Amino acid sequence: MRAVRPVIETGYENVVQVRILLEQAATPAQVLSSWSSLLPEYMRRWQLERGELVELFGSTRDAWMLEDPQGWLAPNALYPGVADALRAALADPAAQVYIVTTKQARFTHALLRDLAGVELPMERIFSQTVSGRPKTEVLERLAAQAPAGARLVFVEDKLSTLRAVEQSAGFEAWELYLVAWGYNTEEERRSVGPRIRLLELGGLGGVLQCGER
Repeated sequence: MRAVRPVIETGYENVVQVRILLEQAATPAQVLSSWSSLLPEYMRRWQLERGELVELFGSTRDAWMLEDPQGWLAPNALYPGVADALRAALADPAAQVYIVTTKQARFTHALLRDLAGVELPMERIFSQTVSGRPKTEVLERLAAQAPAGARLVFVEDKLSTLRAVEQSAGFEAWELYLVAWGYNTEEERRSVGPRIRLLELGGLGGVLQCGER
């Protein structure tokens, strides 16, 4: 599962992916190369509904958090330096920090609070899990409400999401960074550029500082 996790876009897909692996319906190499077609194929074959899986995935996690909050937190961890970089950006009066995620907002909020010591207001967390809408829609709204001339920075671990921003009209002002950690592959990291820049872990704080490039 760790090997094929980079192709997951939204958490509920894990349920389908794990079943495919358990039933040996596809090899890990096939999952990595063909996930966009395997997912809808097996959703149809197993008569699965996206909304039901989203609810199942979230409610199972809700129950775990309620019954054993420390047990739920224990497998989660922040990469070194990420919490410090985020806290510094949030403390900068010239910066506006938002999180656009496919993770359900309440879980994102809990992880930030309990692992990073950050109380990011819920209205700053945009979850695309239920809607399934692309992150580009949120970025477009954020850019529209930003002050004229504001620096726009998008840090992401999914190359496909960054490619969608790169190829969409009206997003030319955004600085795009693919992190060298998280859910992407070595092949994807080698393929970045010229506009999408690879961001090493130690460079996150600098990128999030206003005025630095």
